Amino acid sequence: MHLELSHLRLVVAVAEADSLQAAAHQVQLSLPALLDRLRRIEEAFGGALFVLSGQYAEPTPAGWFAVGYARRIIARMADGWSGTRLVCGHQPGTK
Repeated sequence: MHLELSHLRLVVAVAEADSLQAAAHQVQLSLPALLDRLRRIEEAFGGALFVLSGQYAEPTPAGWFAVGYARRIIARMADGWSGTRLVCGHQPGTK
């Protein structure tokens, strides 16, 4: 499995949301689709990132590591996008 930005966003959403349903809504997936993707992400990493209990998910130690990694990568991508737009002559806050 090739790790994509959407996978990182999903990991962060699951860690930060009040419920799995809220995380699914945040990443615009159905709950079954979110759970399927989360399972595939965990398989790619080789271990559980979350302990699931009903509608809730608690990050494992590996999960907390992955969440921190994902947050840093997402922030770097946003910084890179903003910096590139500035170099191209776009003003902050414009499309």
